[in-house]
Amino acid sequence: MPDAYALDRLVWSKVFRKYPTQAYVRIQKSILKYIHLSLGDLSSVSQSLPLWRCQNAETDMAVVQRDLICAYRSHTPQRSFPAAKTPTMQTKSPHDFSSSNMLSEDEARQLYRESIHIDSLNISNWGPEIFHAWRNGGITVVSCTCGLWEDFKGTIANIVQWKKWYEEYSDLIMEVTSIEDIYTAKKLNKTGVILNFQNTSGIEDQLDYLRVFRDLNVRQMQLTYNTQNYSGAGYTELRDSGLTGFGREVVDQMADLGIVCDLSHVGHQTTMDTIEYARKPPCFSHVLPSGMKKSGRNKTDEEILALGAKGGMVAASNFGPHMKKGNESTIDDYVEVLEYFIGLVGEDLVGIGSDASEGHARPSPFLEWCNRDKGYARKMTEWGAAPVVKPLGKLADREELAVAMARRGWSAERMRKVLGLNWLNYYQRIWEN
Repeated sequence: MPDAYALDRLVWSKVFRKYPTQAYVRIQKSILKYIHLSLGDLSSVSQSLPLWRCQNAETDMAVVQRDLICAYRSHTPQRSFPAAKTPTMQTKSPHDFSSSNMLSEDEARQLYRESIHIDSLNISNWGPEIFHAWRNGGITVVSCTCGLWEDFKGTIANIVQWKKWYEEYSDLIMEVTSIEDIYTAKKLNKTGVILNFQNTSGIEDQLDYLRVFRDLNVRQMQLTYNTQNYSGAGYTELRDSGLTGFGREVVDQMADLGIVCDLSHVGHQTTMDTIEYARKPPCFSHVLPSGMKKSGRNKTDEEILALGAKGGMVAASNFGPHMKKGNESTIDDYVEVLEYFIGLVGEDLVGIGSDASEGHARPSPFLEWCNRDKGYARKMTEWGAAPVVKPLGKLADREELAVAMARRGWSAERMRKVLGLNWLNYYQRIWEN
């Protein structure tokens, strides 16, 4: 690897040969801060970078950011995280998938069937049809929303229903209480269920309720859903408060209890505050990049870089209207989103978070409820009724994702990581104190 000064000249000459007028003073404050943390010790680089300035910028800053990061990444060692232990089964494939050759369609399908596949966010119309779809789709683990606008009592009722389903459909699904359960689900050809909240409204104003829900195996919680709550602001809130004092205590307790802190629907300031404050890395369980399409719901490169620097996971949502081609998006466009994320944070921190809502019609009372503040007040988005195409297709057809990955030339190793091993490793880091 070249020394810092040589690296500085090499990278900047590459990037700004392409964008000769696109350099900003704030690069040093935002991009480089996270590049240095996530890619290695480049502290001296920031000292030698010139303070380029530009009055009339024409190229989106995100494009320059991405090129700068990719240039650094190609000349510096990537940060890596320890792999999860395998307590009950071997994850190595009995088939010899060469890491250097493009996989055929048949090889991609075989790899998928042997791999652990984790989907970090579903909000489908729960019941046997969905459970069978997971089985047919070969999905190992799904994180299922059991709380959105509900209070404590309403959330408990939803969890009780899941406990009944675990018993009634024990041939199809099982409760995930540990990392070992993920391997067990794969071995038994069942789908493991991780319960999540998309809002912390269920804890009301009681920090002690976090322990209650953790003990009921709610292992992933989104800090806010679209609007303001006790902890911070969602992305549709009129004024983003940032992470509140109470929110800091919530984040601390979640870290102590081994609960994943999700920031997908969270506003920009609250997102950045939480990433900086949290002792354990948060995640984006179901997001798309604003660098590919501008949307308040999509995450900026700055947010993605900050999360990646902390070691947090970024999972691609399957929400067509917020993708580059809108409702014309295909499964290949979805893989392109994954590649965009990989270009920012590397292939060890990217996963699948489909945001599947299968079984819910649009419009429907449930989706209208989701898209109103507190479930009944102002309409926050049009997506309770407006057409939404989800390019991953049906849950039962999830194997097609592996075929699309192979079609774009992905290696077997990258496919296994993004399909599930990255989430497995991340859950282990967060759940196990």
